[in-house]
Amino acid sequence: GNISSEMSNILGETMLELREMREEIISLREELHAVKKRLREEEDLVRQSSDLDLDMEGFAEEEPPEQESPEKGKRSRKRDFDRISKEVEKWACNILFEEERTGNGWKEISCNNMMKKKFNKDGRTQVYLKWMADTRDEQDRESDISDKNNLDYPCIK
Repeated sequence: GNISSEMSNILGETMLELREMREEIISLREELHAVKKRLREEEDLVRQSSDLDLDMEGFAEEEPPEQESPEKGKRSRKRDFDRISKEVEKWACNILFEEERTGNGWKEISCNNMMKKKFNKDGRTQVYLKWMADTRDEQDRESDISDKNNLDYPCIK
């Protein structure tokens, strides 16, 4: 009777959820394959450019870096951080308040049913994803995360 009906509903929801998860996994696999392909192509370009760099060795001389006082360096670094933070805020506001929600490469991401029931019952919250390149100037990036391959990073709004 009633318990059988409830179990049937739960099983039906579970099956629907599994189908949605399967579709998401297939989509993610396709996206991962495309990213791997692009990375291989970029690695080939980097290898080609490094071969050119080896041919040019000895033609450019490096100048020794200027010595700064520690206090001057701290003020300069703070100014750089302030400048970068203003640029990031402006960039984020432009992205957040774009007219078209799904235009310009943004894809709406749908939440699985369990999460939706728990956190977004009324359906007011929407999430969008876009793969974007790091647009910061090279000198504004940390050296260990320098974007030599111009990788795209997920941006969520």
